[in-house]
Amino acid sequence: MKIEKTTCPYCGASLKLSPGQKTAECEYCGSSVLITDTGSAPPDPAPADHTLQPSENQGISGKSNVTPQPAESTPGKHALFPPPGFRSGNIVHMIAAVIGYLFILSVAVNLGGLPDAVFFTIASLSVVDLCTDWTGAYARLAGLGSSNPFVRLVMKVLWSIVIFTAWIVIMVILEQF
Repeated sequence: MKIEKTTCPYCGASLKLSPGQKTAECEYCGSSVLITDTGSAPPDPAPADHTLQPSENQGISGKSNVTPQPAESTPGKHALFPPPGFRSGNIVHMIAAVIGYLFILSVAVNLGGLPDAVFFTIASLSVVDLCTDWTGAYARLAGLGSSNPFVRLVMKVLWSIVIFTAWIVIMVILEQF
């Protein structure tokens, strides 16, 4: 049976699986991923190259019930390249990333001077890091590991405001010297 699509829960890149495999390591971000049986078949958007032998992981429809989940005991090793938006190979993500990075660059260039531009860029990339788990630096903040997607979204917005504001405060303090 074919696994139609399996992606890394950390960066969204496609995972390569072998028959009977219980864990996988993401080629892009290096995260360890535990493969579990969900009990129901996920939708199948596109065929993939890898197959699994029929087993207890096969639902009534004959589709795979295998779902990737972050491995509890092994935190991911994070790579800086490719940056967020380019890891999954999804063209929509890439276009959105280019637009986002160009926006950050255009705002930074139009600020008062080099220190302001550098701090705005650092603050913006810190928020990108928080929202995409780019480096894993913010992975342990409260609420970001919640199983509820709404809670994760709200907490990412709140932590983004806190982090961006902290960088602005740092910039203002440094300008006083």
